[in-house]
Amino acid sequence: MMRYPMSALLVAFLLGGCAGVPLQWQEGDNAGDRLTAIEQRLDRIEQQLEVQGDLQLIRTVDELQEEVRRLRGTAEEHEHGLDSLRSGQRDMYVDLDRRLRELEVGESSATPARRNSGNNRDADEEQAYQQAFELLREGRYERAISAFNDFLGNYAEGSYGPNARYWLGEAHYVSREFDQARAEFERVLADYPGSNKVPDARLKLGFIHYEQQNWSRAREALEQVRQAHAGSSAAELAAERLQRMDNEGR
Repeated sequence: MMRYPMSALLVAFLLGGCAGVPLQWQEGDNAGDRLTAIEQRLDRIEQQLEVQGDLQLIRTVDELQEEVRRLRGTAEEHEHGLDSLRSGQRDMYVDLDRRLRELEVGESSATPARRNSGNNRDADEEQAYQQAFELLREGRYERAISAFNDFLGNYAEGSYGPNARYWLGEAHYVSREFDQARAEFERVLADYPGSNKVPDARLKLGFIHYEQQNWSRAREALEQVRQAHAGSSAAELAAERLQRMDNEGR
């Protein structure tokens, strides 16, 4: 068995004794006997070190396994959160797409009359609104936000003002900028109380409270939509979200 080179510390340890049992030499012991005794003691020391090393290795493996379990649990939690986020994002896009199609159909008959009105300001207002709306329809939300803000800076009191304010809120909403979206929908209610966008703005306020996990406020807002605007598409969507909250135990 080869044990050389041996550290100075180990040699000193061997010569001074080990585990509380010092090496004892007899007067007649020769060098060979002493070497044999040292080798036997070294064997025992190596065995002890191996056992200690194995125990340390086992502890290390246990710690690593526990860390793996912890990280796996964290990863699963994150994946669940991402699934919820994706689901919520899909809901937003589906709802936005539906409303855009409804708006395109609903306004198609009114728009030509405005084009032929002969009023340059009306024509400029309509063009600016359509440009902003087209950006939103194409999913270019950041540019749509900028365009609607510009439009409202110039034409907030015009006939397209309520719609522009509402769609500005929608652009923030689908971008998950909920605080900004809430502010715009609240302005629809405050600035244009007679607009046909009021039910939708109230609905989206309920949705925002839901996304921000303000369950009681979400339920209150959605119940208001369902009762105050019965028969509307907003009321139907409010009822669907309330049912979803019931199923989720919210």
